[in-house]
Amino acid sequence: MADERIRNGHAASDIPFTINAEMKKKEEKKSDTMCGLSCYPDCLQPCADIKVFLVFFSLLFLFTGAFYAYFVSVMTTLEKRFHFPSRDTGILMMFNDFTHLAIVVVGSYFGGKANRPRMLALSGIVFALGCFVLSIPHYVFGSGHIEIESGNGTQTSTWRDTCTDAIIPNTCDTSVDSNNVAYAILCIGELLVGLGGSTMFSLGTSYVDDNVKPEDASFYLSISYAVRMFGPAIGFAVGSYSTRIHVSFS
Repeated sequence: MADERIRNGHAASDIPFTINAEMKKKEEKKSDTMCGLSCYPDCLQPCADIKVFLVFFSLLFLFTGAFYAYFVSVMTTLEKRFHFPSRDTGILMMFNDFTHLAIVVVGSYFGGKANRPRMLALSGIVFALGCFVLSIPHYVFGSGHIEIESGNGTQTSTWRDTCTDAIIPNTCDTSVDSNNVAYAILCIGELLVGLGGSTMFSLGTSYVDDNVKPEDASFYLSISYAVRMFGPAIGFAVGSYSTRIHVSFS
């Protein structure tokens, strides 16, 4: 019996290792097609469907497009608030594009070899983190207040600005070069946004194309692209509304 196993190329001691390897491969393959991370609860498994993926992928497209449009619409407000020259604003906008150029090829290549839905989820988290970082200067430095001319005379309010050259004499806080700090924070936020958004298009599109019938691929992709077109419209609409709201009435 042992001689027969050896002749067939399977020693008795190798059988348990072969079985364990096969079971491990099955578990890895199973985890690639199930919803979850480390644990795979049954309540999430109905989401392991290409239609559900398409819904969330389209929403991700929608929110990213809305953010880009919104950020452009409020850029003039940032310039006035933090006294950025137009040159620095242009450089700030290019940080996103530079990250795209540096990451998109490498990220798409290695991301395609990994679990693409999870890579897209990670990209979305990084993108959201970048959006949060972009909002930090407002909470750190405040809205800034200046003297307001009114019919009853000049109303003086508390001044706390990030400028280095005072617009109102003896009122500008120059203890730290906080204007540059705010600009650095915005640059980091743009880098994170570019990092998170660089591989969304390539990984999501290829995943949809690989998991639907060839004749249905164009239909599924057209849905995500159509939803994506509403993103900039929503972003500009929200930006137009939010720039009319006073940050502070003091």
